Amino acid sequence: LEFRRVLFRSIAFGVILWGRKQTLKKSAYSDLEQKLSTVEGKSDVVINTIDDGVLAISKEGNIELINPSAQSLIGWDQGDALGLNWKSVLKLATSDGKEVAEIDNPIAQALTKNQPTHSDKLLLVTNSDKRRLVSIVSSPVGENNEGVIVVFRDITREKAEEREQAEFISTASHEMRTPVASIEGYLGLALDRKSTRLNSSHALAS
Repeated sequence: LEFRRVLFRSIAFGVILWGRKQTLKKSAYSDLEQKLSTVEGKSDVVINTIDDGVLAISKEGNIELINPSAQSLIGWDQGDALGLNWKSVLKLATSDGKEVAEIDNPIAQALTKNQPTHSDKLLLVTNSDKRRLVSIVSSPVGENNEGVIVVFRDITREKAEEREQAEFISTASHEMRTPVASIEGYLGLALDRKSTRLNSSHALAS
């Protein structure tokens, strides 16, 4: 929460400085403060109601915000997760269940390099030790490595449906190949003049 407040304060400070240069009146400052407060309130509503999990992680690696969807996906309560290092809360594993190396961890890389990262091949290990395939995006905040915003969602069912569709298409394609091959064979015989003459000669002899 404090991490997010710092962001809004920074925005407000920058706008107010700009406003002073433009010789805004006190009433304008009041309106601006109210608008910023409204924006922050709306962002709270969005963060708390979206289906995607959202984490705000400080540059030190501590969790400053965790929304209800993230709590549900991970299995941690807000009170237990806030202030903890993200590695102890958001545990990621490879497809074969091994711990993700830091160089392949999208969150660690976003914090280290201050660059956005994305992955949809890692498993989220929940607090109850369940594995969920997740799509995870980490976006740095600010230019001075002030932290990252992590957005993730469960894509286990989505990927399973994609595999089922691929298997169905593959099976259907295989099943269709046999009759099509037979038809092509018959058409080939019918169009082959030598075969046609032989068949005609055989018919006449009969």
